[in-house]
Amino acid sequence: MTEKERSFEERINALEAIEEIKRVKANYAQYLDNGYDPEGIASLFSSEGKWVIEGVAIQGTGAIKEQCKKLIRVQPWSCHNITPSIIDISDDGLHAEGSFYMLTFLTMRNNEGMDEAYFLSGIFKDKFIKENGKWYFEKVEAFVQQAAPWTKGWIEGGFAKGFFDIE
Repeated sequence: MTEKERSFEERINALEAIEEIKRVKANYAQYLDNGYDPEGIASLFSSEGKWVIEGVAIQGTGAIKEQCKKLIRVQPWSCHNITPSIIDISDDGLHAEGSFYMLTFLTMRNNEGMDEAYFLSGIFKDKFIKENGKWYFEKVEAFVQQAAPWTKGWIEGGFAKGFFDIE
């Protein structure tokens, strides 16, 4: 259905949904930057929600909480800048898809316990579901386009494959 075919009420509902989804994504960034807050991040996902970063898939809120605990050990600080680009609400008003750009600055800790400044950029392709009147992530999928040490930059540092493979 095109925008012109939707009723005034349907268009208003879609705009409200878009704003609510933007808030979910903003909360996601804040929880990431607040020590990868396991409870906060997991609260944004449906019970069987999926978190996929560079092909590493985590499913269910329990597994998402555990992944957050791992992330904080190797990424003790981060600042995620996430901007919405497109959010499409389905005709049923209960599903949505969104794409978002990210630019992130973070501290990466290596196996020897040494910290290094990193930056990364990429795109999120997310799916949302509305349950009991509230929007949740059904799937967050991040595609990292570039990750490199700050001191080397993206030209010399190149893309760090396996960036999110952590134990």
